[in-house]
Amino acid sequence: MTIETYMRKGLNGWKAETFVDLADNGGDKEEGTKRQLRITTSKHSSGGGLTTYVGACTVGGGFVRSAIFRDFHKLAARSADRCTEKNVEAQHKAVLAGLDDLIAEAIAYEGAKQQEKA
Repeated sequence: MTIETYMRKGLNGWKAETFVDLADNGGDKEEGTKRQLRITTSKHSSGGGLTTYVGACTVGGGFVRSAIFRDFHKLAARSADRCTEKNVEAQHKAVLAGLDDLIAEAIAYEGAKQQEKA
């Protein structure tokens, strides 16, 4: 399993992103694609504070695709903390501590969606 984490400061403050390649390719069996879990911690778009979202997507051919109501998506954490590097890093690490559970939850969710299709 490949895990990559990036921290950077953008227009809306600090942002942490972690990309995890999922062992299971999920529903999209297209050649050259892979399933990925993306964990993003950043300033909440309305009202401030920090949010950490976890979402599954398909990566391939230079594109990232995510399907509403089909791909796994979850609000993993929310706080009223300011968007400082220290706070973003702390909240992101707290969510990553439960990474194995998040991966299992994403795979189970997408497995259930595949059974609905069949």
